[in-house]
Formats: sequence, C-alpha cells, structure tokens
Amino acid sequence: MRVNILLIIKIVFWIWLAVLLFLTYFPQLPTAELEIGDEVFRLDYLGHLIFYFVLIVLFILSRLELLNNKFKKLLLFSLFAGIIFATLTELSQKYIPGRAYNIFDLVYNCMGVFWGLVFIYFGHRKNLFHLLQE
Repeated sequence: MRVNILLIIKIVFWIWLAVLLFLTYFPQLPTAELEIGDEVFRLDYLGHLIFYFVLIVLFILSRLELLNNKFKKLLLFSLFAGIIFATLTELSQKYIPGRAYNIFDLVYNCMGVFWGLVFIYFGHRKNLFHLLQE
C-alpha cells in the first residue's frame, strides 16, 4: 500500500492551522521572557515566527501539483494570503477577552511567512521537493 504523501501534508496543514487558531484565540496564555542583559525578549515572538513559517510551508507543499507549472503565482498568492491571514488573526484578538493586538506579534507572523517562502523558493530551485511528487 502506497502512502499518499500529499494527503498527509494536507491533513497536517489543517491540524497545524487548527492549533494555530486555538492558540490565537485562547485567552490569557502565559508569555515566557528571556532576559539578555538589560533587554527582555518575549519568547512568544519566536513562536509566532515558527508557527507561520511552518504554516506557509505546509500550505505550499499541500499544493504540490502547482509547484512546477504555477510556482511564481503560488508564491505570490501565498505571500498575500499569509500576510492577510496574519493581520486578520492579530487584529481580531482585540475583541477576545484576555488577548490584545500587538504589532510585534504581527511583524513576527509576517517574518514567518516571508522566511517560509524563502525556504520554499530555494528548496524548489534545488529540486528538494521532487521526492514528494513521486
């Protein structure tokens, strides 16, 4: 029995999206901080970057059939969809008790989208995803 890798990637994408939305709208999540000298870095910023990086990579890989013939359009669509999704989820937190809009969260969300697209772009150029298409 051959495993359908595309189906698995799509399922993982939807699970990842559900977890991201749950964490986005769950009220009053604790925020860990890292102190470096006099500076304090909120570790949830790193979480935002990682979650959106993985989300955009899974989104694009779940559309493997478009990777070869519509690659540029897929990247452009993913960029705009990722930024719009990140913005809407962040802005909507203003209306959730115990949550608040934070511009830095949005910046790190968008950075995750950007770096995910960079990863896909160079992975595609180096033909790293051809094994997934077989």
